[in-house]
Amino acid sequence: MYTRILVPLDGSQVAENALDHAAQMADIFGAELILLRAAFLDRGCRILT
Repeated sequence: MYTRILVPLDGSQVAENALDHAAQMADIFGAELILLRAAFLDRGCRILT
């Protein structure tokens, strides 16, 4: 059914809890677990296009 599961992580406890559930689903379905870590930069940054 699922071949890949994307889990966005932002450092919050809610996201970490969701990771546990996503890992269980990946085991059940034999899916690849893809983790995406999101970070907020509070200093100036340049966006490359």
